[in-house]
Amino acid sequence: MTYAAWIVGSYLIGSVQFGDFVARLAHKDIRLLGTGNPGTANVFRELGLRYAVLVLILDLTKGAIPTGLIMWMNGSSWINLAVSFAVIIGHMIPVFSRFNGGTGLVVGMGVTLGLSPLAALLSIPLNLVIAKMTHNMGYVGMTFFAIAVIAGWLIYSDLLLTFTVLLIGLVIYFKTGVQYGDWFLGIDGTNLQKNE
Repeated sequence: MTYAAWIVGSYLIGSVQFGDFVARLAHKDIRLLGTGNPGTANVFRELGLRYAVLVLILDLTKGAIPTGLIMWMNGSSWINLAVSFAVIIGHMIPVFSRFNGGTGLVVGMGVTLGLSPLAALLSIPLNLVIAKMTHNMGYVGMTFFAIAVIAGWLIYSDLLLTFTVLLIGLVIYFKTGVQYGDWFLGIDGTNLQKNE
C-alpha cells in the first residue's frame, strides 16, 4: 500500500463521526442537541454515560489503529506525522458530514496512543483526577498532551515523535478555540457537567 493510500484512507477513517451513529441508537440527532458537537462530552451531557463511553472507545480506536499500524510498520518518520494528521483532519473536517466535525480531542488522544503508547498511558491517572475535579475536557486535553509530550521525549528521545504529539495538541487547541470562540478552553463546549 502506498503512502498516499495510507493518508487518504486515514482521512476517510477519521471522517466517520461515531457520535452521530451512537446518537441514532438513542433515536436522537446529536447535531441538534447541546453544542451540536458529535464528540464524547456533548454525547455525555445530552445522552448519558453509556453512550458517551461508546463514543469515547470508538473515537480512541479510530485514532489509535491507523497510527499504531503505520508506526509499527514504518517506525518514526514523516509519514507517521502525515497519517496522524490525516485522521485528525478527517474528524475535524469530515467528508461524510458536510465537513462539519468535532474538535478532535479524543481522536487526538487515540492518535497519541498509537504513536507513543507508553507516554499516553502515563497521562491517564492524572487525566482522571483532572476530569473528576474540573468536569472540563479542555483541562483534561491540555494535561494529556503536556504529559504525553514530556513523557514521550523522556521515553523515546525521538524529536519528530515529540514534535508530532505537540503539534496535535496545538491543532486541537486551535480548532476548539475557533469552534467555541474561547481560547482558554474553560468553556461550556468542553464542560462535562450535565446541563440543569
